[in-house]
Amino acid sequence: MPLPAPYRLVEGPPGVDAYLDLRRLSGLTPRTRAQAVAALPGGWAAVHVVDGDGHRVGMGRVIGDGGWYFHVVDMAVLPGHQRRDLGDAILTWLLDRIRASAPPDPYVTLMADEPGRRLYARHGFVATARAPSGWRSHASDAAARRSSCDPAIVLGPGSARLHDRRIVVNSSRKADQSTSRRRRVQPSPALAVAPTSTDMRPCTPRRPGCWCGRCVRRPTPLPDVLLRLAHRQEGLLATRQCDEAGVTSERRRALRRAGVLVPVLRGVDDATGALVDGSVGHRADDPSRVRRRAAWSALLAVGVDRGIAVGACALAMYGVEGLPATIRPEAALPGASYRAARGGVVVRCFDTGASTVRRGHARLVDPLTALAQAVPELSRDHAVAVFDSAIHRGLIRAHDVDRVADAVRGRRGAASTASWWDLVDGRAQSPLETWARLQCRDAGIPPHDLQVAVRDASGRVLARGDLGWVLHDGRLLVAEIDGAGPHSTPEALYRDRERQNRIVATGALLLRFTAGDVHRGGVAAAVRHHLVPRRARLRDGPSTRP
Repeated sequence: MPLPAPYRLVEGPPGVDAYLDLRRLSGLTPRTRAQAVAALPGGWAAVHVVDGDGHRVGMGRVIGDGGWYFHVVDMAVLPGHQRRDLGDAILTWLLDRIRASAPPDPYVTLMADEPGRRLYARHGFVATARAPSGWRSHASDAAARRSSCDPAIVLGPGSARLHDRRIVVNSSRKADQSTSRRRRVQPSPALAVAPTSTDMRPCTPRRPGCWCGRCVRRPTPLPDVLLRLAHRQEGLLATRQCDEAGVTSERRRALRRAGVLVPVLRGVDDATGALVDGSVGHRADDPSRVRRRAAWSALLAVGVDRGIAVGACALAMYGVEGLPATIRPEAALPGASYRAARGGVVVRCFDTGASTVRRGHARLVDPLTALAQAVPELSRDHAVAVFDSAIHRGLIRAHDVDRVADAVRGRRGAASTASWWDLVDGRAQSPLETWARLQCRDAGIPPHDLQVAVRDASGRVLARGDLGWVLHDGRLLVAEIDGAGPHSTPEALYRDRERQNRIVATGALLLRFTAGDVHRGGVAAAVRHHLVPRRARLRDGPSTRP
């Protein structure tokens, strides 16, 4: 049936996180992430509803053997979107799928709360007393007493005839009433009460032969060997790795439909959804992680046993800072020639004179070669920041800059780099410091020194400032660049306050800038405002190289 605007039906489950939220917010029994990860790929059919903003507001699934037994589950619509025929559309889609894909005379059952009975009745579901009653594990009694959720109502087991639009769901009133008396639960006419457990801790001791959800270990959608690989590869897996671990293409398609595997490149999937904690130890929007994922995707696409990370991808895996927020996936294959991006990956020809370094089970070109490959393709600010970071991290030394400059000659874009080499200064402790220094230099007010020492009257060093100028009256102007990460914790704020008090107590003028100030280009204007027209000249000469 058509949905009212702006809603639309999307085939497949809504994804692990959205699935858990829909169950919780719509009033269904909450489930754990591990349960959702294991359950979603096992569905026979699924559909969900998205609104005009792309938010998932409803869902429904069918589980079964694909031959004759089908069970409708997870019928949920968010409260703010109910009474708009979304549940009708979801159930219609699921029943139409059974009718179109299942063999004749399928057997359809479901469980329902009281508010959903009218919806199911409109679609031909009826309760009858012609069949035996449903049974459940004895462990459910104790679980029901612990559960804070309302009990679900069993409509089934039963038989269904979809070809004549009549779905009959059977239950035994007499058996249900006797069962209810044993449970000391007031029976509902012709219906059995079947509470559901949310406690997944094993029974202590485990009951022999007990197959309740608390005693049976939930299966994982991916073998442990792949989960360990995903942790080491920024959540990514190659098709070849899945094949070697026994995860077939059919299984991968099911995992993709469930949102557990997400295609990234040809032959590469994002398996972050299969990890129990849903992460690999870093924020998903962390730029350094985004860059490392680009490097891993390139290696996995060409074959991690043959591919070599090159250029910006190699620098990202070395931990070099100052690169653009996103980089293109690129790798090299020994004996291969340069190929433009195909399937999202650039394959470089491998420099025969370059050496490689192994980090974990990944191979990278050496830092000097990676810099020579990456710098001509970067802007000046990013290139200088990358060099500063490489020197600061000890990957190269200051005199290696000339070696990289020689290696860049003859490459495409090398001409534009000729004026960059003298700007490199490995004393910069972050890309923000490098960019602030370059802004001041471009404005004609280059700092007199980096990591400038702030001394008291006795000459003792109290602190060091990121950038420093000597004012006309002999005082020191210090500029501090505060990054969002290192300076955002309470402990860092206390340390910065004490450090600032020490600097100001010496009579120095202190300016503090945030990452936003640097990105907006506001550092030079603020510094110029505090410098007198007859700016003091550098006493010992400007320092641009360590």
